[in-house]
Amino acid sequence: MTKAKDIPQKEKRVDRILYLSDTVPPFTSGSTVIMHRLLSKFPDESYVLLSRSAKPNSEERIDEELWLPGHYVYAMSSSFWRFFSKLQSRSSVWKWLQTLPVFVRGMQVVVREKSVKHLLVAPSAFSGTFLLATCWLHCITRIPMSVYFFDMFDRGQKTTLEDRMRCSIEGMAIRLSSNVFVMSEPLQEHYDYKYGIESVLLPHPVDLTSYALPDDGGSCIDNKPDLPLRIVFSGMIYEAQLDAILNLVQVVNESQDMEFHIYSPITEAKRRWMGITGDNVVFHGAVSHSEIPGILQGADILFLPVAFDYIYANMIEEMPADKLREQRAAGREVIRTASPSKFPEYLAAGRPILIHAPEFSYVVWYGKTHRCAEVVDTPDLKALRNAVLRLQNDKSYCDLLATNARKAVAKHDATRISEVLQQCLGVTM
Repeated sequence: MTKAKDIPQKEKRVDRILYLSDTVPPFTSGSTVIMHRLLSKFPDESYVLLSRSAKPNSEERIDEELWLPGHYVYAMSSSFWRFFSKLQSRSSVWKWLQTLPVFVRGMQVVVREKSVKHLLVAPSAFSGTFLLATCWLHCITRIPMSVYFFDMFDRGQKTTLEDRMRCSIEGMAIRLSSNVFVMSEPLQEHYDYKYGIESVLLPHPVDLTSYALPDDGGSCIDNKPDLPLRIVFSGMIYEAQLDAILNLVQVVNESQDMEFHIYSPITEAKRRWMGITGDNVVFHGAVSHSEIPGILQGADILFLPVAFDYIYANMIEEMPADKLREQRAAGREVIRTASPSKFPEYLAAGRPILIHAPEFSYVVWYGKTHRCAEVVDTPDLKALRNAVLRLQNDKSYCDLLATNARKAVAKHDATRISEVLQQCLGVTM
C-alpha cells in the first residue's frame, strides 16, 4: 500500500468509493488526468484507488502534481504482476489470468477498508482484467458497481477468442452496473442503443480556473507578424492521430513562416519511427500538468488531429486483408465516438483551434455544431494549408472561434461534472 502524502489516517471510517483502473493518478495519461480533476473535488477520504502498479515502467511517467489529497493507492504485488506480464508476452490470451490477482487484491482492500460502499471501474481500451475483476467483486460482496467508459471497450471484432471475451465481459459489466458513464454523445448513443440502457454523459472535464484570460472574454491575442506562426499540439501520439499529424508536418515543412510545436511524452526514437520530423517541427517532449495551460495559451493555433486511417502505415502491408478490414471498421467506430481528453483544454485556452479529422468523427461534429474551430475533414493538404492561412490572417474569425469555444467549454467544467458523478455514486458532499 502506497501512501500519497504524509497525512495521518483518520480513525473515523467514512463511506468510500473504490476506484479500479490499470493506471491511476499520479501516472500521466488522459484518463488519469480526467480522474484527478474529478476526484480532487470529492470530499477528503471518500475514495481509495486500486491499480496494477505504484511504480512506472520504462514507458510510463509520474507527475507529482497529480497526487490526490489524503488518499491511499493500493497496488498489485510487483512480483505477481511481472510473472503474469511474462505470460502475456507469449500470448495476449494469458493476460486474462491477471484477473484473479486483481480480484484477490480487491477483496483485500474491501476487507481492510471496511467502508467501501461503491465500486467504480474505468477499463482500459486494451485490457479488460480490471473490468472482469470488478464484476467478480460485485457478485461476491454485493457492493454496487459502476463503470466509466473513456472509450469503446468492445469494438465489434469477433475474430479471436479475446475479442469474443471482451464482448461478453462488457455485456456482463453493463448488466451488473448501477451506472454506466460515458464521455461523448455518440458513445452514449452507442451503449444506450446496444444495451437498452440510459447511460450518464460526463463530458471530459477541465479546470476552468487554470485558463482564465485577462478579460475572461475569450478574445484572441494578435499573432506576432515578425515571428513564425506557432502551431501547437499537446498529448500522446498513436495510430488514432498519426496520419493527420503527418499531414500538418508536411504542410509546415513546406512553409517558411510556420512551426509545429509538439509537447508529448513519446520517445525521440518513436517520434522518428513515426516520421514526425523536419526543420519546422519542434519537439519539446513531456511537460508537467501545470505547464499545459500556459503552453496552450501561448499558441497561435491549437491543432487537434484524428486519424483518417486508424492503422499505422507501415503495418498495412503486413496484415491479412480480412484482419485489415476488421481493424479499420473497429477504428472507425472508435473515431466516431471518441473525445480526446485534451479537447476541453483547447476549448478553454482562448486560442483558435484547427481540427483535422474525418467528417464522421465526434470532434468534427462538435467543432461544426458549436462553431468553435476551423475544421478540415478531408486529408487534402491544400485544404489544410488554406485553413492554416485563414487562421493566420483573419483575426476577426479567430476571435469568433475563441469566443464560441469559451461558451462551449462551460459544459466541461470539472466542478459541475464531479458533482454529477458524486451524486450518482451516493457520495455525501
